[in-house]
Amino acid sequence: MRNLRNTGRRGFILTELIIVLIASMFLMPIGLSALKVLKPMISFREEVQDEIALTQLKHILIVSEDFAADGNLSFIYHREPCVLRTVNNHLILSPGTQIFLSEIDSAVFENRNGIITLTYERNGRTYVRPLVHT
Repeated sequence: MRNLRNTGRRGFILTELIIVLIASMFLMPIGLSALKVLKPMISFREEVQDEIALTQLKHILIVSEDFAADGNLSFIYHREPCVLRTVNNHLILSPGTQIFLSEIDSAVFENRNGIITLTYERNGRTYVRPLVHT
């Protein structure tokens, strides 16, 4: 009796597996071309990261006072003296070690007509960003 039940199902799993493999082979080029389109979107862009970090820095500077730009930037934030300076190719806010820009060649703060600006260089390109109005 058992042989009568299983005789019609012989090779059924193998046929299903082959159909799935063939279908996945046809879908693989479509998936790979979709990944090629998405690759530029997921790549790390330093300029975008810099703008995000500088926006966060601007939020801190807006509520700060008593600015002094002499290469580094000194100011009072929440009644505590703070300094922005370059250490080991990073723009760091101290006290503490909050890093805003990383892997930069140089950074200089200047007071230009009442506006504190940051001029920094990365990979041979120079960027000038206004930060806060004094």
